[in-house]
Amino acid sequence: MKHTLFRTFALALLMPLATARAAEEAPPATPVNQDEYYSSSFGDKPKNEGHSIAPVIGYDPTFGFVAGAAYFYQGHGLNFGVDGNLNFRRVYQTHARFSFDLGGLWRTDWNFGFIKGFENYYGEGGETSATPRQIWGNRITAQGRLLVALSERFSAGVIADARSRDEERGPDVKQLDRVAPDATVVAMGLSSVYDTRKDKLRSNDGFVFTSEILHGPPQAGHGSFTQLGGSFVVYKEILEGFIPDVVAAFRIMGGVSLGDTPYAFRYQLGGPTRLSGYLENRFRGSKFFLQQTELRFPIYKMVGGALSLGFGDASDGPFTNPKMAYGAGLRIGLPPDWVSKIRIDVGVGKDQIGIFADFGQTF
Repeated sequence: MKHTLFRTFALALLMPLATARAAEEAPPATPVNQDEYYSSSFGDKPKNEGHSIAPVIGYDPTFGFVAGAAYFYQGHGLNFGVDGNLNFRRVYQTHARFSFDLGGLWRTDWNFGFIKGFENYYGEGGETSATPRQIWGNRITAQGRLLVALSERFSAGVIADARSRDEERGPDVKQLDRVAPDATVVAMGLSSVYDTRKDKLRSNDGFVFTSEILHGPPQAGHGSFTQLGGSFVVYKEILEGFIPDVVAAFRIMGGVSLGDTPYAFRYQLGGPTRLSGYLENRFRGSKFFLQQTELRFPIYKMVGGALSLGFGDASDGPFTNPKMAYGAGLRIGLPPDWVSKIRIDVGVGKDQIGIFADFGQTF
């Protein structure tokens, strides 16, 4: 029997309360082509700064009734967003992110998250059961990078990644059955980005190549570990001159961990951005690969659509059968410029169906 999960979302009610642009992505290091930007089929001329507020109300079959809110701000060189939600299953989540661009030369991006409650655990490797167990506890993440533009297209810098988790007894559980030790782990590394996009808000032409190396010294009862990863993303407007804003997007990515990798740093597949036909944390391993293709197209004014297809695997040993996922979704623009979006996706895998909603594009 297939399992279905509605990620926390604003499907029941999503009303922007302020007329300003939401922060979908950090502002580009080079100026946007204004003539091209204003001709987008998603609407009106954008503003340089402002904010948007979105109530979040919905029902989640796993967590029950969900309520919360999201707030976005964009100023000159600054993007900020925060969202939070709670439910009757005693799972509380909050996330924050900001990007700061200093004169087009330096850029820093940070993401923070806190979750109190349970997460589903399916096991390790690429051949896991669709029936999870619940792991109760607290999870905190903080990830950031500082990049310097070495040319118009190439930037490089340092990255930091801190993850903390602890496990606790859930309701009506007499004895704690641990999956992994409690730990707070910090890793540092280097990152490089080669980006040929002219319009980083619309991402309708060009490619982005990203590479990272991350190292964590011995800490919290673990030995040292090193992670090597990279991604290659291509965007192409395929019907320019006939139907505007029909974009084919392609992403291939992978990574490998060496050494004693902590539980929180092991690679995961499943969820809204990686193999969305499966639920979060479905496949786990010390290495992974993933390929995703999306066809994005306008439907009517602020509403667009997307069709997706992807495959990938995560494992500690040899990769087994690639896991396929396909799906469709909506992209709904937020006023006043309709560029920042909420996305609602339905993904189908072999033995699960995922229904997710989030802000921005998948990649």
